[in-house]
Amino acid sequence: MTPHNSIGGGTFYGPVLQAGSIALTSPTAPSPALHSLPPSTSSFSGRDEELAALLALLDPAAVGRPRTAVVTGLPGVGKTELVVQTARHAVDRPDWFPGGVLYADMDGYDPARRRTAHDTLGGFLLALGVPGDNIPAASPDRARLYASCLHERAGLGLRTLVVVDNVSDMDQVKPLLAADAVNATLVTSRHRLDGVGRRLSLEVLTTEAAVGLMDRALRQECGPGDTRVVDAADEAVRVAEACGRLPLALRIVAAHLADIPQRPLSSIADDLADRRHRIDELAHGDIAVQAAFDLSYEYLAEDDATLFRLLAIHPGPDLSTEAVSRLAASEERVVARTLRSLLRAHLVETGSGYGRWRLHDLVRLYLLRRLTAECAEPEVAGASRRLVTFYLDTSEAAVARLRTGPADEAGRSRFTDRREALAWLDADYPNMAAIALEEPSAGVAFGGTLFAYMQMRRRHEEWLVMTAPVRGLEDTPYGERYHTLLLAQTGTALRAAGQQREAIGILDEALERFRELGDALGEYMALTNRGNCLNDLGRHDEGIETHREAHEVSKRLNDPVREAQSLANLGVGLQKTGSPDDSREYLTRALAVLEGAGDIVARANALTNLAAAEWDGARPNAALDANASAIELYRMADDWDGEATALLNRNAYLLESDPRQAVELANRAIVLRRRLGNERETAPALLALAGALNAAGRGGEAAEPAMAAARIFARAEDHAGEASALEAQLAALGPEADAASVVPVLQRVVALNTELGKDAELAVQLPMLTMCLSEAEQPDAVARLLRTALTHARAAGDLASEAEALILLGMTLLRMDAAEEAIQHLRHALELCDAVGDDEPAELRAQAALSLGGALLGTSGHAEAVTVLLIAARGYRDLGEPMAGGHALAMLGEALATTGAFEAAAASYADAFAAYGEAGYEEGAAAAQEGFLHCVHRVEVLAELLFGAHDR
Repeated sequence: MTPHNSIGGGTFYGPVLQAGSIALTSPTAPSPALHSLPPSTSSFSGRDEELAALLALLDPAAVGRPRTAVVTGLPGVGKTELVVQTARHAVDRPDWFPGGVLYADMDGYDPARRRTAHDTLGGFLLALGVPGDNIPAASPDRARLYASCLHERAGLGLRTLVVVDNVSDMDQVKPLLAADAVNATLVTSRHRLDGVGRRLSLEVLTTEAAVGLMDRALRQECGPGDTRVVDAADEAVRVAEACGRLPLALRIVAAHLADIPQRPLSSIADDLADRRHRIDELAHGDIAVQAAFDLSYEYLAEDDATLFRLLAIHPGPDLSTEAVSRLAASEERVVARTLRSLLRAHLVETGSGYGRWRLHDLVRLYLLRRLTAECAEPEVAGASRRLVTFYLDTSEAAVARLRTGPADEAGRSRFTDRREALAWLDADYPNMAAIALEEPSAGVAFGGTLFAYMQMRRRHEEWLVMTAPVRGLEDTPYGERYHTLLLAQTGTALRAAGQQREAIGILDEALERFRELGDALGEYMALTNRGNCLNDLGRHDEGIETHREAHEVSKRLNDPVREAQSLANLGVGLQKTGSPDDSREYLTRALAVLEGAGDIVARANALTNLAAAEWDGARPNAALDANASAIELYRMADDWDGEATALLNRNAYLLESDPRQAVELANRAIVLRRRLGNERETAPALLALAGALNAAGRGGEAAEPAMAAARIFARAEDHAGEASALEAQLAALGPEADAASVVPVLQRVVALNTELGKDAELAVQLPMLTMCLSEAEQPDAVARLLRTALTHARAAGDLASEAEALILLGMTLLRMDAAEEAIQHLRHALELCDAVGDDEPAELRAQAALSLGGALLGTSGHAEAVTVLLIAARGYRDLGEPMAGGHALAMLGEALATTGAFEAAAASYADAFAAYGEAGYEEGAAAAQEGFLHCVHRVEVLAELLFGAHDR
C-alpha cells in the first residue's frame, strides 16, 4: 500500500512533514469571518451611477482597471451605505469573490475608538485562518503575511474583497490594501486620500433622489402603505432642501415620521424652516447630524478649525480665496493652503469656479454654533466688518469701471477692463445680497454702490428690498445728499419695475431736494428718469418737455456724455410722438458725441432708439443696420439685457419678411434673459418666440412658449402681459382647435381685457367665445356675451366688430325663438356694413344679408327677404364662395316662390344647383333641383290654367 498524506481544510503556517504522495485540498467555502459585512438597508436609492461604476471596477472580467477605489465625501453623505451595497451585489454574483469579504470599520475620526492598521491586520489574519499564535507581533511582518495569504488564496481561486470603512489617513489603510491585481479593496474616507486607487467623490443627492430616499426609508419602517411623503410632494421637497439633500439627515426625518404615524410631513417642514434650531431637529436617538460633524471638526488642526469657523460668517453661495483672506485677516497664500486642506476633508466644497469655495448649508449652521460657543463677540464682529469692507471697496472699484468715461484710479488699479469688473460683480453680487439680508445696514451701503450694476442686470426689485430699511427715514446717518440720491434711485428702480406713477411722485420729491441742495447732477438724473416715466405712460409731450429741461441742466454740468444722452432721450420722445425725422436728427447728434466718449452702452442705447426711428420713418435697411450695430456693442459690453432687447426689436422688424430668422432671434433673447435670473424679464422673449413661430407657420410649437409666458405674467400679476400671451396661445391653437381647448383660454382673455378696459380686443374676442359656446348649445350664455361684445365694439368705435356681434346675436336669438328682436339686430348689422364702406371685406355684408334673409323667411316679410337675399347672392358671387352663394340663391328661390314669382324662383334654384355643384355639395344640389322642378311645375300649372281659361 502506497503511503498517502493530505493537507486540507485551511491554511498551515510553519513546517509540515509529509511523505509519499501529497494531496492539497483548498477549503470549499470561506469561513464565517469572511462574511462580516454590516447590514444594508432596503431604502438605498439615488446612487445607481456610483454603484455601477464601483461594480465595473470589481468585475473580474475587467482588464486594465485598478482593483482599489476610495469613496470620499461629506459626513452623512452615504459613503458606507454605498460601499456595503456594492460589496453585497458583488459577493452575490457567481465567481466574483468566492473567497468572501473582509470588512473593518476603522473609526478614523473618533479618537476614543480609532483602530490602527496593526490591530486590523491581526483580525484579518485570524479571519483568513491564521492561528493567533502564528500572527507576527511587528506590523511590517503582519502586512507581509496578510499580502501572502491574499495572494495564495487568489491562486487557489478564492478571490477576496476587502472593505476598509471610515479611514482618516493613509497610515490607517495602506497596509490593508490588496496589493495584487486579482483581489480588490473598497475604502471610505471623509478625506481625499492620495495614492489609494480610483477616487469616487460622493455628492449630496438630487432633490428627486432625496425625496425618494425619504419615502423608501419611511416605508421600510412603517410598511408600504405609508404614503405621507408622496402625498405631500411640495412639503417633501421643502424637507429635502432643508436637509441639504444629505442622506443621514433624510433618514433621521424618516425616523421621526415613523415614531408618530399621524404626524404630517408639513410639521417637520415647519420645524426645519427655523435655521437656528435645524441642527437640533436633525437628531434621533444616538444618530445626529451634529455628532457626525463633530468628529470631523475635532479632527482638524487648530489653525484649520479657526478659519473653518470664520467661514460661517459668510452667508452667500460661495466666496473667493481673496474674500476669505480678508475675512480671516491672513495672507492669501496661507488661506489658500488651509482651504485646500479643508477641501480634502470634504468640509468645504469648490464653488462656481477656480479659487472659489462654499459650505454645505448644514455645515454652515453647525459652524455658526461653534462660532458662538468658541469665539468672542469682538472677534466675530471684526471679521464681519472686514468682509463687508472688502465687498464695498471692491464693488465700488468694479462699478467705477462700468461708469461713463474713463475709470477712476480705484477702478483702474483693481480691474483691467470693464469685462473683468463685470465678471467680478456677477460672481459676488449674490454674496452681497445675502449679507444684506442678514445685515440691513450693509445692504443700504451696497445698494448705493451697486445701483448702476443692479439696473444693468435688471435687479431693480432686489435693489428696492436691499435699500428698504433706510428709504422711509427722514434722518439717516448717511447725510441729506445720500438720502436724496437714494430717493432718485428709488424712482428709477420703480420705473424699471413697471410702477411709473409711483416713481414720478418720488422723483418729483428728489428733484425738489436736489434743487435746494444746488446739486445739478442730481437734478439732471431726476429730470431724466421723470421724463422716461412720462414717456412710458404715453404722456409724450410732458416727457419731451422734461427732457428739454434735463438737456439745459446737462449744459451746466460741462459733461458731453450726459448732454448727448439728454439729446438721445429727446429723440426717443419725438419718435414716440410720430416724428421719426426729428427723432433721427437728435439721435444722430447724440451718437456723434458718444462715438468718442468711450461709453459703449450709451452708444448702443442710442443706436437701438435710432433703429426704431428709422423703422418708423420707413427706412428699414437703415433700421436694421443701426440695430445690428447696437447688438454688437451690447455684446462687447456683456450687457445681456440690452442685447436681448435689441434682439427682440430685430425679431419684430423681421417678423413678416423673415419669420425663420425671427424665431432664432427670439431664442437668443430667451437665453440672455434667463441668464439674468429674473423670470419676469424672460416672459416678453417667450411671447416674441410664440409670435415668430406662428408667423413661420409653426403654430403647433408656438403654444408652449405662449403658455410659459402667460404663467410668468400671471405670477407677476401683469394682466396686460398675460392677456397678450394668451392671445398668442389662441393664435397657436388655430381655427381647427376644438372648443374644449379654446374656451378656457378665451374666457381668461376676456376676463383680463374686461378688467383692462380693452374694448377693441373684446369686440373681437367675445364673438369668438360665443361661437365656441354655441357649439356647446348654450344660447343664453352666448346672447349675454354678445350683448357685452356690442357694448365694447361701440365704445371702441369699431363698426365692423359691432356688425359682426349683431349678426351673431341675431342668429342666436333666432335659436331662442326671438325672431322679431333678431330681425331688428340683423337689419342694423346690414346698415352698419353699408356705413363701413369699401375698407372692410364684403363678406361681412353678405353674411348680414344672408342671416337677415333667412330670418325674414320665417315671417311675413318675404318681399324684404327677396331684396336682402339678392344682396347676399351677389356678394358671395363676387367673393367667389359657391357654397355660401348656393345657400343665398336657394333661400332666394324660396322667397320668390312664396311671393308667387315661380319663374324667377326657378331661375334662382337653377343658379343654386350650379353653385352647389361647383362646391361639391350634392345634398344641396339635390334640394335645389327639387325646388327648381317644383317651381317649373307651378309655372306649367299656372300656364295651363291661364291659357285654358283664355281658350274658353
